[in-house]
Amino acid sequence: MKEFHLEEGRPGSSALRQAIEGGWIVEKEPSDDPLVRTLRQDLDQGESEAIALAVEEEAGLILLDEREGRRRARNVGLEMTGALGILAQADRRGNLDSISSALDRIESEAGFWIGPALREQILGGSE
Repeated sequence: MKEFHLEEGRPGSSALRQAIEGGWIVEKEPSDDPLVRTLRQDLDQGESEAIALAVEEEAGLILLDEREGRRRARNVGLEMTGALGILAQADRRGNLDSISSALDRIESEAGFWIGPALREQILGGSE
């Protein structure tokens, strides 16, 4: 499985390390190899295994951002959100000082592209 790589010094790496050490993040491999192989026809290894594991674990939610991964997850009946959905929810709960600044940072620091229409939709929903 080894898709996950923690790079020290990257934004959020310290918090991520604490989550791993605290048991909030646990490495687990899916057992449904045929499903993983089927998903691998269209997706990378990490997305394929994440979707297969979410199906096996009957997960209530999976975090995916890539369009094809989201389509395949929807096809197997999974509910999903993405990084922007997490930020929008954090903003609604009052956990962010500025959703606009958070969007700027995810673009500049993580190389995440947000289209103008989606940005406007997120900012419009936070007012």
